[in-house]
Amino acid sequence: MRISTFGEDCYGELYFADKNAGEIYKLTETDDCKPVAKILAEDTTLVLEPGNSISIEALFHPSLQYEWHKNDEPLPDGNQPELEITEEGIYMVHATHPENGCTNISTPVKVTTVPTSVELKVFGDVKVFPNPSKNMLFIEGLPATGKTSISMVDTKGSVIKTLDISEQNSIRISTRELTSGIYLLKIIRDTEFFQKKIIVSES
Repeated sequence: MRISTFGEDCYGELYFADKNAGEIYKLTETDDCKPVAKILAEDTTLVLEPGNSISIEALFHPSLQYEWHKNDEPLPDGNQPELEITEEGIYMVHATHPENGCTNISTPVKVTTVPTSVELKVFGDVKVFPNPSKNMLFIEGLPATGKTSISMVDTKGSVIKTLDISEQNSIRISTRELTSGIYLLKIIRDTEFFQKKIIVSES
């Protein structure tokens, strides 16, 4: 649960304090009266798994109004600080201060999907251990020829770690720098793929 507080200084600038992240954000700028429009996402590119959805949210203040846009077009019912995404595209949020009409636009977030134009076949005999993982994740049974792409995706769809290997049938991946939680391990080689949920626990 996100714990947050709001405040206003003597210049009329609004602030948001995210106690979970230990961050303070300015929500309005006195110089140009524009509210701050910001999408709270781990990355500017998110991966959407087929059949799933991704939730993103704007830096929220109750005195501001929000409007989500996809590919520069306003979304129907996209006037809440949180948005559920089921399609790829370029997403931005517009934040407006109703008292002065000033509007600002966030940095865009790109949502892409796993390519489905080619039918993918599931890898066989791939072993991933230990799971849960504390410090290191071992992967065995990979194809010993060609190039293989490995990535780890968090629950928000953000790609946290990626690497490409060639002619290796096993590899170990450090998980020390990852926050405790659930991740999706994805392995792709040509038209073959493998994915598995991984739990990262504290060391």
